[in-house]
Amino acid sequence: MTGKGQHGGRIDRWAIAGLAALAMLGACKDKSPEPRPVKQETRLAAGAARVDADYLASGGDGRDWPATGFNYAGQRFSPLDTIDARNVNRLGIAWYADLPDHMAQDATPVVVDGVIYVAAARSKVAAFDATNGKLLWDYDPRLASDFPALDPWRIANNGIALWKGKLFTTTLDGRLTALDAKTGIPLWSIQAAEPGQRVTSAPLAVKNLVIIGSGGGDTRGSIAAYDIVNGTLRWRFFTTPNPTGEADGAASDPMLAVATATWSKDGDWRISGGGGAVADAIAYDADLDQLYFGTGAGVPNDYARRSGGNGDNLFVSSIIAVKPETGEYLWHFQETPAAAHDFGATDPIILATLPVDGTPRKLLLHPSNNGYLVALAREDGALVSAVPLAKDVTWAKGYSAAGRPIAPDPAKPDLKPKKSQMPITPIVALPSLGWRDGAAASFDPSSALAYVAVQRPQPAPSPANDESAPPAPLYGKGGLIALSPLSGRIAWSSDRAMGGGVLSTAGGLVFQGARDGSFIAYGAADGNKLWQSRLRGQITGAPATFLSGDTQMVAVVTGAPAIVPDAERSAAGDDAADSMRSQGRRSRLVVFALNGKRQLPPLPEPAPVPNPALVPGEAQPRTRSD
Repeated sequence: MTGKGQHGGRIDRWAIAGLAALAMLGACKDKSPEPRPVKQETRLAAGAARVDADYLASGGDGRDWPATGFNYAGQRFSPLDTIDARNVNRLGIAWYADLPDHMAQDATPVVVDGVIYVAAARSKVAAFDATNGKLLWDYDPRLASDFPALDPWRIANNGIALWKGKLFTTTLDGRLTALDAKTGIPLWSIQAAEPGQRVTSAPLAVKNLVIIGSGGGDTRGSIAAYDIVNGTLRWRFFTTPNPTGEADGAASDPMLAVATATWSKDGDWRISGGGGAVADAIAYDADLDQLYFGTGAGVPNDYARRSGGNGDNLFVSSIIAVKPETGEYLWHFQETPAAAHDFGATDPIILATLPVDGTPRKLLLHPSNNGYLVALAREDGALVSAVPLAKDVTWAKGYSAAGRPIAPDPAKPDLKPKKSQMPITPIVALPSLGWRDGAAASFDPSSALAYVAVQRPQPAPSPANDESAPPAPLYGKGGLIALSPLSGRIAWSSDRAMGGGVLSTAGGLVFQGARDGSFIAYGAADGNKLWQSRLRGQITGAPATFLSGDTQMVAVVTGAPAIVPDAERSAAGDDAADSMRSQGRRSRLVVFALNGKRQLPPLPEPAPVPNPALVPGEAQPRTRSD
């Protein structure tokens, strides 16, 4: 991002660097550059300082958006109702700010007391004045040298956490850093993840601990808690057994024998670590004082070798509950045994209270990328219901009362990934794309409807003479559905391009963006499209809404590259559209308000397509005219 300096000179604010070398109580030296502090108003410090356990449990009255999911429950529902079905057509851009690194951006903005905090690609963080978009400070952790040019899907960051004046952020190369929320200056930084692991989860602040998940590559997934004051490790829970069979000295050790018994005695998992990454499904239950997290699929993740035996491969593709202060195991529910068909359980978790047989029950709702929305009793993890997100979920016929998936063919009850069950084309709730986990759903407690992004992968043909190879999904067709999480009754659905995270509001609206750059407001009750804006950058993260003064605003982050809309492609031609994709798709923070008048810059002219027949320095053919 660039902007005007204090003396009118043009500067690259993301390149502002000083060296910060801070070490505290076992924390590693932070070699990250220190951001340039900007003079702040006292309201900034007051705002960030008041984010504590009580505030995160409720989320407040809607004036702020203090956590990525609004509050600990992660419902992504706002009580604000100034913008509603009657006036949403007047919504316009109030301001926007360009972000650096024009690639995928997955985070939901966090907003407190008129300041917007954004976790950008390549693990950068910035704070903006919510009124006018003025950059207050920015922070660049300078990723390790082996992260220069990853696939755009693998370079995004899912968000930040605030707690009593501190801002916590993670980096893809495995660091956890505490910043002063007022200035952006690092307070401490540690190397949290093991070599080869990545950290993409948004941190979660609980009980003076900051919780993060990790995994990826040929490693074991894990979740860990660090002291908020200095970054000291308090506990770690590994999601797969130690391949050596030895204890880790971790909170997961008491479950080591149980987990190990579900894996083969040999196999590639002992080299890879088994997988089970904790990507972004982390939630805290303030009512029951329990921490929940979801785990990814197994590694290696090909159908022939992943299972390595007949066991369930605990704890891949599972929801696990632990005590937040110690990491002590409480219960687990495995959504997909052995992570069959490469299904993980990494989509964000929602906590809600709903009537079951006339009695209010505390439930954990999870739209899984295996195509089912499961509801679990938060006390013990018992399955309450599992409803399909569409009619064409084919890998299982449902779940038994014992919480096990029911095989589609009774004569072949084993749900492990075998040749006889390929190919398979399920509908899925926006499953992982590379390292990126799924789009966040929203839940409206007033209507008891969940709003879930879905998509239908189109499998490509298997390689010739290799019927055992899994189909390669081509992600494109998607939609948004509103359904009852217990009965599965679909209130409405909308087909469109593959969509991102969802926001619902007390104004009777549901907001969602898509990879084609469209940002849409639907009527929450009937799904009617009430408003749309084309933002020229793909939208994968969920929006946030908040008050600036007395004005309700809606913020969303766009990224690049984006899919060029068909209308633009047909008008400009394929070559020109490809040029627009690289030149015009921008990473931005875009903020809307009623009667907003700002316009995004026009797309640049496409680069000229070179004529291979005209090569400089060579004589060109001439047409002879006699």
